[in-house]
Amino acid sequence: MRDAGFSLVEVLVALAISAVIAIGATILLQQTMSASARVDAAAADNQGLLTAHGLLFDDFASATDYASRPASGYGPWVGFASGGSGAGSLLGFTRSGWLNPNQLEERSDLVRVEYRLEKGNLIRRVWVRPDPLRNTPSADRILLGDVETVGIRFLNKGIWLDNWPASLGGMPDAVEVNIGTGGDRHLSLTYLVGGGA
Repeated sequence: MRDAGFSLVEVLVALAISAVIAIGATILLQQTMSASARVDAAAADNQGLLTAHGLLFDDFASATDYASRPASGYGPWVGFASGGSGAGSLLGFTRSGWLNPNQLEERSDLVRVEYRLEKGNLIRRVWVRPDPLRNTPSADRILLGDVETVGIRFLNKGIWLDNWPASLGGMPDAVEVNIGTGGDRHLSLTYLVGGGA
């Protein structure tokens, strides 16, 4: 007669099956968490690209051909020009659109904007007035990180130019911004200039 209960073989088989199920569940959980982290990173990257695109679009659409005094206070006044002021500068121009509801402050709606590439970051620098001096407050915003290259071209009467010298005066018809980021990813964006937001 057999006693009630399970034999040693039955217990070992049940333990083996339970272990296989637990290992499978653990692997599935790890893969799900890894995929979730990759999705979150991609979403943050896409949000950064959308923010950068929105600011570039607004800046170029609101660009004016107002010529600004150089920050040093000396030299020719500069309007829309590639190169901007100093090392790392890609492009500088004056834009309108700094809101001043009910004219509460005695100031213009113009600001000076400059795009820079510093230490792998695409940076947007904005001065609170269109004619910044050395002590004029400015605000820097990192638009994109892990940037390896930034190339800018300018469309003028159907011809693409690699730079926009201040000597040309005025503004280009369009600007093409080519951004190369880590992992051999390249992004090419083209914007109309001065068309209004």
